[in-house]
Amino acid sequence: MNIYKFARIVCKDLRIKVPVIKKIDMLNTPTQLGRFRPDQNTIEVKKVYENELDLYFAVAHELRHKYQIDYNIYDFENYKQSDATSITDYNLQELEIDANAYAYLVMICMFEARVLFNGFEQRVIEKIMARAEEILNNRNP
Repeated sequence: MNIYKFARIVCKDLRIKVPVIKKIDMLNTPTQLGRFRPDQNTIEVKKVYENELDLYFAVAHELRHKYQIDYNIYDFENYKQSDATSITDYNLQELEIDANAYAYLVMICMFEARVLFNGFEQRVIEKIMARAEEILNNRNP
């Protein structure tokens, strides 16, 4: 499946409009997989990934951020960018937990691929799994 068809499927699930997807050479940090630019309604992803599934995870994650913004789910006012804090503090932000949890579920449902979250602290992974369970059970979409 190409990335644009994938994005349309995820956007339909999230009830959001499909943004432009741009492939670029570099993002803010070496570990960053993608970014959503709300002012441009654009998702930027790297041109090359070691594992193609990382591209799909990145797009699902960033589409969840678009959903968060479109539906005013989280307060982005105090949001810290990945290059402005530690990787753990960045990933412990509620909106990152939510985006990772949603993308985790998408990867399982669409590719039968389980995300390992290598390099994440166990407490971050536990919060992602708890949020995934909430999303799955529709307790807090």
